[in-house]
Amino acid sequence: MGKKGLKKLLTTLLVAVVLFSCLYVTIPEVVVAQEEKGPPLNEIIWTVETDQEVGIKKVVAGDIDVFLWSSPWKFYEGLTEEEMEKIVVIKAATGVWCIEPNWAGAIGLNETPYPAIVNVSGGEGEPYREDGIYFNPFAIREIRYALNWLINREELIETALHGSGAPMFSAVQPSHPANASVYSIYKDLGLTAEGDPDKSREMLDAALVEINNTWKDMGAPYRVRRDADGWLQFYDGTEWKDVVLNFFMRTEDERHEEGLYVANLIETKWKIKVAEQEYDRTICIPTVYSTDPLAYRWDLYTAGWVSMSEEKYPDDSLIWYNWLAPLIGYPLCVVNSTIYELGLKLYQGTYVNETDFWDTCKKLTAMGIQEGYRIFTAECWEYFAINKERVHDIAFGVLSGLWPMWPFRTATTPDGVLRVAEFSSAGSLFMSAWNPVGGMTDIYSTNIWRFVREYGGYWHPSTGEFIPMATT
Repeated sequence: MGKKGLKKLLTTLLVAVVLFSCLYVTIPEVVVAQEEKGPPLNEIIWTVETDQEVGIKKVVAGDIDVFLWSSPWKFYEGLTEEEMEKIVVIKAATGVWCIEPNWAGAIGLNETPYPAIVNVSGGEGEPYREDGIYFNPFAIREIRYALNWLINREELIETALHGSGAPMFSAVQPSHPANASVYSIYKDLGLTAEGDPDKSREMLDAALVEINNTWKDMGAPYRVRRDADGWLQFYDGTEWKDVVLNFFMRTEDERHEEGLYVANLIETKWKIKVAEQEYDRTICIPTVYSTDPLAYRWDLYTAGWVSMSEEKYPDDSLIWYNWLAPLIGYPLCVVNSTIYELGLKLYQGTYVNETDFWDTCKKLTAMGIQEGYRIFTAECWEYFAINKERVHDIAFGVLSGLWPMWPFRTATTPDGVLRVAEFSSAGSLFMSAWNPVGGMTDIYSTNIWRFVREYGGYWHPSTGEFIPMATT
C-alpha cells in the first residue's frame, strides 16, 4: 500500500473512531434528558354538598375551588358585590325540562281491548293507586298534545326559574345551533310561549267526546263526564269516581315549582284533580322509569335532562328524546311507526345527503311534538361557581359550561390540587353501581368518570365538532 493509500486509510479510521466516540457519549445524554409530561393538576379532591347555596358560599369563602353543579341564578341573587368579585360564574344552557306522561292504556300498551282503560290488580299500583279500573287521559295522543297549549312557558320560567331560561317546544333546545332550522315548525303548529289554555280545554273536551263514542261503539261500559262542579269523572262499569292524576314532582330543585305550576293549571283549566306526589330522585326515578307503566302508579313526571357537551347537529337529541328514550320501558308497538323509521334513519346514518338529513330532522321534530311523548317546557340557564383566586386557565363549553371533559383537564391551581364539590340532595353521589364496563347510568357517577378515563375523541367546546384526542 502506498503512502497516499495508507494516509487515506488512517484518516478513515480516525473519522470512524471520532464518530463512534460521539455516539457512545451522546446517546445516554439524550435518554436522560427526556422530559416527563403530565397534567396541570396532580390531584382532584371530590366531595358532596347537599345544599346549592352552601356550595356556592364555600367557593366564595375559598373552602372549595369549584362547585360542580349548574345552579339557577336565584342562588346568586343574594350575594353581595364583594362576594361576586371573588368568583367566576360560568353559564350553562344545557338543562332541559319536560313533562313526561304515562301512556298506559294506549294502543299496544294495554291489558284490555278498550283504549285508555287501565286495569290495576294484585296491589301493583300500591302505595299510589288501589286496585281497580281506571281511565288514563294521557293514553290519548290528542290530550298529551293539548298540554302544549295549557302551559304558559314564559310564566313558568318567570315563576320557577326567576327568568333564567327560555321557552322550549321540542327536543331541539333554543340555544342549539339547529334551532333556526326547526323554529318555523312551532309557528306552523301554532305553538306560542304564552300558550292558549282555552284552546287546550277545547282539545281536551273534543278528545273526551271521541273516547266516549269509541267506548259506546265497542259496547264497553265505560264513560267520562263532568260533575256538577265541572270535575272530570269516570264510570268504571260499577260506579262513578273522580279522575285523579298522580303527578310525581322532583323536590330537590326548581322542578318542584314547575310541577306545582302545571298541576294548578290542570285543576283550574282542565278541572281534573291532581294528587301531588312530591319526592326526590330516590323515589321518582325508580317509580317512573323502573316500574311497569301498566301498574299505573304515576301519570305525569317533572323530568329533567342535561347535555354534557356541545352539539353541532340535532340528530342525537332527536334520536334520544323521540326515538330511543320512548322505547325504554315501553313495547315497540306503542311508538309511532313513522317516528321509529325516521329515528332509525338518523341513528344508522342512511340519509342520502344533507337535504335529506335536515328534512328527516324536521319531520321527526314535528311528529315528536304531535305525539306528545314528552312535553318540553324550558331550557334552563344555570351557572357554575369557580374561585377566581385559585383556579386559572380552565376551558369550558360555550353552551355546556363545566359539564364536558375539558375543564379539569385544563385547569391550573397554585398547588396542583383542585377541590371540587358536587351537589347531591340525597347526600350521596351515586344512584347506581360504579360500572365502567356496563356503563354509568346516572349524572353523579358520570361527572367523576368523565375525568378518570381517556377519550378517543370528544366534541370541541366551541364549535361542537367531534375532534380526535387519544386517536388520529
